[in-house]
Amino acid sequence: LFLGFCVPASNQIRKFLFVKTEMSWSKAQSYCKEKHTDLATVHSQEEADQLLNITGDSLSDTAWIGLYRDDTQNWQWSNSDDVIYSNWTADLFCASVNSQGEWEDRVCNEKKAFMCYNGKGLTVSILTTATPFDLLFVFTETSNIAERYTLIEELKTWTEAQQYCKEHHTDLVSIKSASENEDLVKKAQGKPFWIGL
Repeated sequence: LFLGFCVPASNQIRKFLFVKTEMSWSKAQSYCKEKHTDLATVHSQEEADQLLNITGDSLSDTAWIGLYRDDTQNWQWSNSDDVIYSNWTADLFCASVNSQGEWEDRVCNEKKAFMCYNGKGLTVSILTTATPFDLLFVFTETSNIAERYTLIEELKTWTEAQQYCKEHHTDLVSIKSASENEDLVKKAQGKPFWIGL
């Protein structure tokens, strides 16, 4: 579906053109590059307002702009400009893990099971050093995944899940390796769940 904005190739500064033809993001980008310059980049609230004003009442849903996720899952503008401004819908992107262990960005107010990190699995050792005022605290995590993480099967939004984890455990889980991801997916037994990302 392409209802989108192109930037015409001209000497004018940041002029936008609204195209009402429906097509995919990649076809929209090709169209804009062939006929104009590229899909629109948005660097300020003023430019976001300008895009909205251009559409008038003809924008019933959404329209493409030049923002996409690259191979490393970072947001990039199609013309390589730096992403210095964003205007995401509130509560739109929260991370969950699906039944195959893949991470997904989801609408934050969906209700899902979630995985809490249990900070109680940490042990603290206090080591004294040469001077009486120096103490060294060493935090060691337990290797038992059952003690470190708790799956909460009660369905909650991401915000509710984070609040629950902070009140009853430590926080939503943060995953630091592929093996940890695999362990958590096994613990969840195929249920998708919120993570702290």
